[in-house]
Amino acid sequence: MTARARLQTVSLLVFVLGAAPFAPARDFMERPRAVVFDDRPGFADDSVALFPVVYSQTALDYQLFRNTPEDKFQIGHFTHYAIADAGRARASIYYATFLFSGPVNPGDTPGADAARWMMNAIQFEYGVLGHYLLGDGPGWTLVGEFGRRSYHPVRGGGWAEPAADILRGGIAPPVLTRGAMSLEALFRVSWSDIYDFWGSDLPLPRVEYQFHHAYELRHRLVRRPRLLLDPFALVMVDTNVLRSGSIDNDLTYEAGIAVSGSGGGALELYIGGYESRDTEQRKERVAPASLLGWGLRFSYSGR
Repeated sequence: MTARARLQTVSLLVFVLGAAPFAPARDFMERPRAVVFDDRPGFADDSVALFPVVYSQTALDYQLFRNTPEDKFQIGHFTHYAIADAGRARASIYYATFLFSGPVNPGDTPGADAARWMMNAIQFEYGVLGHYLLGDGPGWTLVGEFGRRSYHPVRGGGWAEPAADILRGGIAPPVLTRGAMSLEALFRVSWSDIYDFWGSDLPLPRVEYQFHHAYELRHRLVRRPRLLLDPFALVMVDTNVLRSGSIDNDLTYEAGIAVSGSGGGALELYIGGYESRDTEQRKERVAPASLLGWGLRFSYSGR
């Protein structure tokens, strides 16, 4: 094993073990390219590549319009790290953290008068994935996942502590390209529970089964050696089958522009919104959310 491979292995172990102490609140839905990268698995033979590619993003979402007293802005980081490609298969892990921040309500004491906001909670997500490419060349990609999600309130006042173990399976069609236009899609179904071996006394997650579908449309407006300019539109929907037996939907949508270079990094500016009948943030009552605002996201996809 080379020195670089040893360093990457140690870094990976620190990454995984660091996440272990943390056991759904809001579902921060993953766009298709965050789950199935542009650089998809699929060698003609049984070749193996270690640590072939990574997708990482850090985003700020600020709600200019909201129907809830809880949400003002969120800062989130998500990294999906491919461990190895072997033939048509890929093994990978992901880890994410989200900071929920709210306005200063009556009785609150902000940390500073110049920045009047309060930290509500932190949400953790992590898991392992397997990918398998069907067919030769660009093809459909099967995806299987086990993940965990947990919500940890920072301030008092009736906040909940929802958590979930999540099993997901799905498929991503090949990227559809027509001239300067491209369309990425992802379809997944999931089952959420809290497994008994954790010994947790938290209530079971509100959503038991879920169908997720996501679509991202891009148009290459400018293509120069050191500058790519892509307007994009992203729509992601969760159709939720609740433990109560009813069905509802969560919706995330964005429209904006991505500025990127040849190195795999991008800066995205967008207008975005989120709709949910219950974010599970509150213990004593239903906490719906209808949010609209602007977002700033840094992303990287590559080796």
